[in-house]
Amino acid sequence: DNIKQRIRSGFVLENFKGNRKSWYFSNVIFAIEYFKTFDVFCMLSSNTRRILAAKMALLCSNLSNAYYSMKVGSKFTVNPDGTSPFEGPPFSFAREFQAITMLITTLRIMDLDENEYVLVKALMVLSPSLEDASENERALISKQSESYAKALFSYVIARRGRE
Repeated sequence: DNIKQRIRSGFVLENFKGNRKSWYFSNVIFAIEYFKTFDVFCMLSSNTRRILAAKMALLCSNLSNAYYSMKVGSKFTVNPDGTSPFEGPPFSFAREFQAITMLITTLRIMDLDENEYVLVKALMVLSPSLEDASENERALISKQSESYAKALFSYVIARRGRE
C-alpha cells in the first residue's frame, strides 16, 4: 500500500481486481507472438529478434489498438472488454491520448480496410532500417518488406484506382 501512495500510476486499481486483463501487457505479448509468424523473424539472430521486438512491439500494439477502436466506431482507444487504457485521473496520459486519438482519426479518414491494415502492420514490423542488425539480416528483412510493399501497392491500386 505504501508504494501505491508514493507512485501515481494513473490507473484505477479497482478496474484491475479479480479476473481483469491487463490489455497493455497482453497486447505487447500478442505483438511479439505476431512477429514470430514471419519466416524472416526466425532467420534473425536472437539479439536482432530481441531488438526488433523491443523497438516494434509497442508500435504494433498501438496500431492494432487504433484499428480495432476505429472498427468498433470509437474515437478513442477501447479494449475488447470495453475498458480504456486511459482511465484514471484526468490528463494523466494527455499526450498519449492525443496521439492515439489522432491515429484513430487518420485511419478513419484513410478508410483503411482489413487487408490494407494487415499489410501496413507487416511493413511497419519489417522495417529494414534496423541499424543494429547485420547487413545480411537487413537484406533478409528488406526483401520480405519489399514483397509486402508490392502487395500493398497492388491492392491499393485495385481497390482505390490510380487517382
